[in-house]
Amino acid sequence: MTPWRAITGRARQPRKARKRRALFTCGRCGKAYSSLLGHACTGGGDFARRRRGQQRAGATQQRQAAAAAARERERAKVAAARQSEREKAATRVAAARRAERARADARVARAKGARPSPARSRAAHEYRSCREDDCPRPACEAWREGLAEGRELGFEDGFEAGAAAAGREG
Repeated sequence: MTPWRAITGRARQPRKARKRRALFTCGRCGKAYSSLLGHACTGGGDFARRRRGQQRAGATQQRQAAAAAARERERAKVAAARQSEREKAATRVAAARRAERARADARVARAKGARPSPARSRAAHEYRSCREDDCPRPACEAWREGLAEGRELGFEDGFEAGAAAAGREG
């Protein structure tokens, strides 16, 4: 027969369950765990994190909008300066073209022997019509000398008389 103690003793009685202590504590959610593989953060929610993300996104959008507005203002300023320079250049080019056209017209008029346009500031000095006896211009001197020589030779009546005297028909 078995002793009574063997049947009713401590060996047969269930042991008191001891609470096991966890080996680790989660840094994010604060939950204690013993197995790295079995832990999943469940607490805390993500409302605060989402709100911070939205605030950051709103601040980023505001900074980007301000930077875009500043870039647009700078572009407008540069475009205005460029337009002003273009207008100045166009004015200078137009003035240069007008001056060149006036010079070309004067050259053509001198080549044809015509009088210069009234737009010219200084009147042309025509050697044929110069009445000054002491005019220093070479063309006027040559013209006066030629006239004097022609008169000495007897050609006072003009080209036709000179041509007839030379044996040519005028």
